[in-house]
Amino acid sequence: MCFDVEPAEVFIARTPRARKQHTCCECGGTIQPGQQYLCCFIIPEGEQPFTHKECRACNYLRQQIVSRELAAGCGFESDPGYGGGALYDAIGDYPEGLFNRTVPATFVVNKSLDEPSGHIESSPGQLSLLP
Repeated sequence: MCFDVEPAEVFIARTPRARKQHTCCECGGTIQPGQQYLCCFIIPEGEQPFTHKECRACNYLRQQIVSRELAAGCGFESDPGYGGGALYDAIGDYPEGLFNRTVPATFVVNKSLDEPSGHIESSPGQLSLLP
């Protein structure tokens, strides 16, 4: 269940606070003004550039997957590649309940995708694949 991604020509990640409402590219939820989120500018090889926005909850899930896959010996050259809804496909590759959907208050949105931040917990429990 390692990362399935082609390296991007350009990958720039930042973690701004929203000045206006945005839509999370993973869950389709609303990122409210004042909330921190992951914003990535990506140019895949031979494709059109795009911006990927990810809410705090989806960033937390992504970091759980990244932590688990790096611990399993997987590696990647740039972004782990779970964008545009693929994050939930990746979760589906694991046993149900493996990932913690409750975001700890201490969790900080992280743009360094290969070095998870905050408390990343994978614990038993129900996982709702849709927000």
